[in-house]
Amino acid sequence: MAYILILLGVAFIVVGGVSLAQKEKKETTETLVKEPVVTKEVVAKEIIKEVEETTPQPQSQTEAQVKGRHFEEYILDRFNKKYFKLKTWRSDKSHNGRYAETNRDPDMIFDFCMDNQEPVSFAVECKWRKSFQQGAIRWATDEQIEIYNNFSKEHQVDVIVAIGLGGEPSSPETVYVLPLRALKYSTAKEAYLTKFKREDPSKMFYYDKGQKTLK
Repeated sequence: MAYILILLGVAFIVVGGVSLAQKEKKETTETLVKEPVVTKEVVAKEIIKEVEETTPQPQSQTEAQVKGRHFEEYILDRFNKKYFKLKTWRSDKSHNGRYAETNRDPDMIFDFCMDNQEPVSFAVECKWRKSFQQGAIRWATDEQIEIYNNFSKEHQVDVIVAIGLGGEPSSPETVYVLPLRALKYSTAKEAYLTKFKREDPSKMFYYDKGQKTLK
């Protein structure tokens, strides 16, 4: 009888141990389901998502083109038809990512002629920016600057850059006008641009043949 009781005790212990092991396995499985392993890839995706959500989205190309066009029209209105002949006004038209190579050239080409003198040709590139960022603006890319310089050499014309700042593209608060040769870098500081600031942005342009720039 004692032997039977011993066997029954051993059996209960074994059964209890198996049940406990099964319970722990079940709890472990449930924990893994409820708390998935956080890998480096998961953390990276979360960081990227957070950055994308907090980063302002760039304006659409169409909106940028419209603003650029308005500023170009503002600049064009500063040229007296009597002395300045608009020879070229490039287009920003594109379709399915295709556009003419000339789209990257300066915006306008003028002939300046006064008192029956020999016409002088020059190009104008127009840029409008909302405001300075930390005392400077990025007015172009390095690639664009190279394109403008190559255009100047190939066509033997000076390129003049008109930068509008603040207000609206059709009515900027401030306008800076300077020859391309004075802009060697893609970023221009406010302190540097000050000496090229027009006292009256709405004033009509005059071409200075000696300085080869607009006044």
